[in-house]
Amino acid sequence: MKRRPSTVIYMEILALLLDEPKGPSRLSQALNLNFNKFLEFAAYLESKQFIRKELQEEHEIYLVTAEGVDVYRKWDAFRRQFGLDTDLR
Repeated sequence: MKRRPSTVIYMEILALLLDEPKGPSRLSQALNLNFNKFLEFAAYLESKQFIRKELQEEHEIYLVTAEGVDVYRKWDAFRRQFGLDTDLR
């Protein structure tokens, strides 16, 4: 199986969170990532303030921030302009 570049995984996380907030288990499953590996990617995105973690009804969820939306939109525009085939949504 071919490995995805980290950048693609970061953008996949942002794309998933654009639809709605999600918990870490659902995100790791949707991304087909080991749970601990997902947490590493999420920690990086949190450190850049592209996503944030909240507690809702005693469950941890992730949400995309305004900065994360902006980064995703710029990346998506770049991807489309160059005809890259990584359809994330």
